Amino acid sequence: MAGAMPPVAGAYVLHAETSLGSNPGEGRLNAVVRDVPSPDPPHTAELVAYRFRSEMPVQLIQDGVTLFSGYTDRTEVQPLRGDAQAPVEMRFRCHDRWWLLENTILREQRDWQTVGHISVVDSIMRQCGIDTGDLHPDGTFLTDGNPSISGGSKAEYPVGWDGALSSSLNTPLGTPIQNNDNLEGNQLLGWKPTPHDTGASFLKRITDLYSNWLIGFRSDGTPYYLPYKYFTKPTLIFHAHAGYQVQSGLNLHAGVGLTLNVTPGTAQIDGLVVAPANVVSLPVSSTSVVYLHDDGTVTSNTTGLPPPNTVTLGTATTDMTSVTATDDTATSPRQTARSRIFRRPVEYRTIEPSGNFIQVISHFQLDQTANRSALFVDWASLRNPKVVNYLGRPKWFVVEAGGAFNCAQLNRMAYIVFQSARRRRLRVSFDADFIPTLKIGQVFTLEGIGDFRLLEMRSIQTRTSWQVANYTAEAVERGYGLPS
Repeated sequence: MAGAMPPVAGAYVLHAETSLGSNPGEGRLNAVVRDVPSPDPPHTAELVAYRFRSEMPVQLIQDGVTLFSGYTDRTEVQPLRGDAQAPVEMRFRCHDRWWLLENTILREQRDWQTVGHISVVDSIMRQCGIDTGDLHPDGTFLTDGNPSISGGSKAEYPVGWDGALSSSLNTPLGTPIQNNDNLEGNQLLGWKPTPHDTGASFLKRITDLYSNWLIGFRSDGTPYYLPYKYFTKPTLIFHAHAGYQVQSGLNLHAGVGLTLNVTPGTAQIDGLVVAPANVVSLPVSSTSVVYLHDDGTVTSNTTGLPPPNTVTLGTATTDMTSVTATDDTATSPRQTARSRIFRRPVEYRTIEPSGNFIQVISHFQLDQTANRSALFVDWASLRNPKVVNYLGRPKWFVVEAGGAFNCAQLNRMAYIVFQSARRRRLRVSFDADFIPTLKIGQVFTLEGIGDFRLLEMRSIQTRTSWQVANYTAEAVERGYGLPS
């Protein structure tokens, strides 16, 4: 159009989709970037030097928070018109930093037996070009009560690991079978990389057959190697009702004996509710969640399940005779205008047990004969219809381990596989506000439903809305698959 203002020169993100997962290498970024040349000759563009490069380091940053860190794969370049002043759209497909491990052949072909498994993971990552930083976590704790990672470390390892075998966490990789073939170099040792092993394949061997831990990279590129159940306490709560919120007052204070005083205030519950001062009786030796109803009354319960048409005010803890603590801060279940909300419907899925007959097999390199672990059988899954993981039929799950291992080592591997294969898991998927700081493996609360461990997170960012995300999580379990 004649006389129209030219677009402002520069590059900006039009659209981006990020994803993270509990399986290593699931971090992805698909981004559409528009690059607008300068209005004056020679009409230079900001990203012209990067249009036809691949495998570049890349980061997606929003308001100072890194949403993705990794490497580009294919880049598509599309001029929107044929002249030099036309904007150019660039489409980036990117992998997280696990890509570096997948494309690095291990140059150090040593046998890692008797070396602590965390030390091996740390060393392999360093071989592949990942800076893991300090090796000695400081043992501090986050304010949410979950164990923290070293403040000076560039990798997340469990608190208490000191980089040596003296830590109970850093148990050594076991000694495989030793025979004349091993000593002559004709037999592949169980914890010795093959000539074709990459950092990714060798680390997966450790996590699948030895530790059963989570391994990967955070959204900002930080490597982590942590037990699956390392985080136990919820770090945040997703509330069930959009538009429900405390607007003023309604603070909690300990009363006389087992009573709780609630100050006057206002809240939005399908309209404005004005509540006078209230006194609530509490049960002994418990933590109660306090709710304001749409009629202005206040009640509490110990289940954490909000009654209909209520807004959560906080929690109160009692002993046998009095109220010992109240919490109506931002980290409590209290719902305010800044609280995170999830959108219904919530999709529930049951993941069946992978097997109830478990065995690990290793093949000898020289004559291809096999050494097998004992059978690990989940008899409850076969014969007890009352257990959560009941199948009523045999379901085999056989894993092959490369290299030569003795029977004790194979049995230990089989037990690791057995623990994860026998579980029946409850998973949920839902849409909610995007929280870029939420980590894979951390626990959160869905109000009225329960506590869940984050396994996957997908987000969509556009220039008009940066708060759309889909989460997949697994119910925090007690025993062999019972939700807590």
